[in-house]
Amino acid sequence: AAVGAAEAARAGLPERATLEACRRDHLRRRELAESVARGRSAAAGSDAAVAAAATALDAALGAAAAARAELERVRVVLRARALVPELVEGEPCPVCGQDVHQVPAQGPPVDLAVAEAAVAGAEVAVEDRRRLLAEAQTHRARVEEKLARVGDELAAVDGRLDGAHGLDAVDAELARVDAAAAALDEARRAERTARAALAAAAAAHEALRGREADARRDFDAARDAVAVLGPPPAGRRDLAADWEELVRWASERSPVLAEEVVAHRRAAEAGRGQVAARLAAVAAACEAAGVDVDPSRWPGEAVAAARARAEADVARLDDQIDEAARLRAERDAATEQHQVADLLAGQLAANRFEKWLLDEALQQLVATASTLLSGLSGGAYALAVDRRSGGFAVVDHTNAGQLRSARTLSGGETFLASLALALALADQVAGIGSGGSARLESLFLDEGFGTLDSDTLDVVATALDELGAGGRMVGVVTHVRELAERLPVRYEVRKVGGSAQVERVEA
Repeated sequence: AAVGAAEAARAGLPERATLEACRRDHLRRRELAESVARGRSAAAGSDAAVAAAATALDAALGAAAAARAELERVRVVLRARALVPELVEGEPCPVCGQDVHQVPAQGPPVDLAVAEAAVAGAEVAVEDRRRLLAEAQTHRARVEEKLARVGDELAAVDGRLDGAHGLDAVDAELARVDAAAAALDEARRAERTARAALAAAAAAHEALRGREADARRDFDAARDAVAVLGPPPAGRRDLAADWEELVRWASERSPVLAEEVVAHRRAAEAGRGQVAARLAAVAAACEAAGVDVDPSRWPGEAVAAARARAEADVARLDDQIDEAARLRAERDAATEQHQVADLLAGQLAANRFEKWLLDEALQQLVATASTLLSGLSGGAYALAVDRRSGGFAVVDHTNAGQLRSARTLSGGETFLASLALALALADQVAGIGSGGSARLESLFLDEGFGTLDSDTLDVVATALDELGAGGRMVGVVTHVRELAERLPVRYEVRKVGGSAQVERVEA
């Protein structure tokens, strides 16, 4: 109840985190207000510094303009004086063209270097004033930026403090929260102490109940020992009364039971004789079964030991059967590895390894050539390797995939098959060569086109165009004019008298 009251009192107060956040905002607002005041003072000082720097710059610009004007005047004077030696009285002036009445006299000396130095110094002063003005403006911008940032933060803090209590009220509220939290902690400590005392009392009570249960078990054991004799039922409310009733019953039954004991002992003697006879029969049966029995010990022990030995023998035989199965599996695996090793040894032999490589290359070549031949023949034919002869065979898809010798092809069909093989070989040279370094960039076809009909010739011409478009140079030697005219660039050879003439022709 005390903990509940303390928790209710604490729950009625604000969260400490909220109060602490409000207190931090109050303190931060005080710091920000001071920063704003200092910032405004610094802004006023920076404005004054900018104004002073601007005034100094204007003065330096005026001085520089005066120095440049003086330099120009000196230059004009020097140019005029340079013309005086050229003037002759009575002669026209080389500048204005009028007659010179009198040669002017030289005026006071002027120094061009001094005027130029004055201009350079004035320009240096201007750059210094500009630099000072830029620095003052930069400083003022920084002050204004910081003042704006602090103002924004101050506005944000003021927004959070809008409607909040003052700092003193927040501190007082925090003190009440701390007092309520301390009271709640104290109530919880008192609750834990009370619960510990309750647990100790419960433990002591449980210990007493245990001692009572032990005493009740002792009574039950004593009563159970004579249960066959029909003791009176226990009330199980008063342990002492139950003991008194059991003792009274035992006193009454003791004389009667003493007489019964004498009779039972006589019967036991007779029974022992029967037991001895039966043990002798069991021992004889064990001996007949091959089990050695110690006369001084119970025969069942020898039987159990013999059974354990028999079970151990069975387990050992099972283990040996499992080991035999494992060895047979290892033998089969070793036999398989031996067969694979023999096969590899035969394939890698010096007289068979080259053939194996060539067979693999031939299979790859035929696979690629079959794809090309299928495209050239409109899906009619594909190539294969005759396993019996090792030569090329043709799969005739127009005749239910019949496999027949490549020698049965017509002239045009043979040309298409040869072209497919040549193109496949050109494509796979890089793969067959060591390291993929070899590549056939050029391919020359010498005649054979005369055996083609017009449709097949058109298919071959299209295939040659595609090869040329793929970056490979294809050369064709032919007398078929129809094919020659489809080539983009050709060289025509004509007989002229006793010689030959070669002419390049572009389509």
